[in-house]
Amino acid sequence: MIKHVPGKERKVVGQLKAWSAKDEIAHLTFWLETFVKNIKNRQSKNPLIDTNNYLAVNDAAWARYKDLSWAEVEEKLSRVFDDIETQGKALRLEELTDASVFTLEGKPLVKSLLYEVVDHPLHHFVKLY
Repeated sequence: MIKHVPGKERKVVGQLKAWSAKDEIAHLTFWLETFVKNIKNRQSKNPLIDTNNYLAVNDAAWARYKDLSWAEVEEKLSRVFDDIETQGKALRLEELTDASVFTLEGKPLVKSLLYEVVDHPLHHFVKLY
């Protein structure tokens, strides 16, 4: 999936405060997985995963994902995009567009979706390329 990362960049081992290309992709994967889990939590009326202290959350996610191989990170990323598609298809239009019907952050879900799938990844892809 992430085939455009040069071979030498694929061999770099990242550090907690100096992420490798794989760490950047794993970071995005983690946040997309969290987004999907929070949609499911909201639907089942369970508490949302608390991400307010996102710097500590990022550090914990890095520690959890740092030893995954490129293949494992790419598989997780592919799987989470499938999960987002499945979740999106299951939502009614009102759940996507009306914050009074369904929200994770007090705004229409579509805004959170655009941030998680477009804005946030773009920020990290700029770093990679």
